[in-house]
Amino acid sequence: MDFLQDSYSTGVVYDKPSSSFFSFYQMWDSWKNTYMVKKFYDVKKENFLNDLTDFIYAFAVKYNMYDVSKKIVDNVGRYKENRYPRVKLKQDNWKLIPRDNDVLVPPKVIDSTDKNKYVKEDDRKYIVIYPYLIQQWNIIKTDTKNINNTLAWSSKAIIYYWDGVGEPQLPTINENTGEITDWNTYQQNFVKEFINFSLIAVLQENIRVQ
Repeated sequence: MDFLQDSYSTGVVYDKPSSSFFSFYQMWDSWKNTYMVKKFYDVKKENFLNDLTDFIYAFAVKYNMYDVSKKIVDNVGRYKENRYPRVKLKQDNWKLIPRDNDVLVPPKVIDSTDKNKYVKEDDRKYIVIYPYLIQQWNIIKTDTKNINNTLAWSSKAIIYYWDGVGEPQLPTINENTGEITDWNTYQQNFVKEFINFSLIAVLQENIRVQ
């Protein structure tokens, strides 16, 4: 609990987090679900202030909330010199494999005479979405027994791969378009509403502990 460790006694009063910020911490399980924050990022309570600040900044940069990102740069010391987002949102970890002349371009190509082998064996996770068999999409571990030998590469399939750390949660797929819909405008608006509620308290807490 990073922000609690920075509470201290001045000899006259006890310097501590504001009640509004502390309520975000205490009720975080409710806040993250109600305002769909968990769809975009998993804020860690053990490093709550820094992680929440980093999430808000990354979200603001991603969705062009310039006034929010500017306020963080102006008030949070570690962002004054380095303005790059510190964390990746969940959607930034799912990479859509592009097509070149309608042919899928795998993320890792190996030298092989076997035209069915495209991807190095590693720990990547894939989602393969077949437009005409949409019910059969799933997450596939990358090895030569499945992703390399599947018909996906030569089909009209839509393929995403996970470029993040840890085991990914299966995102919601639009059955008509094959697009990941976990981060649509409806959900973005909930997060923006949360940021409007919390930003002042988050900035004040950052200023307090600096």
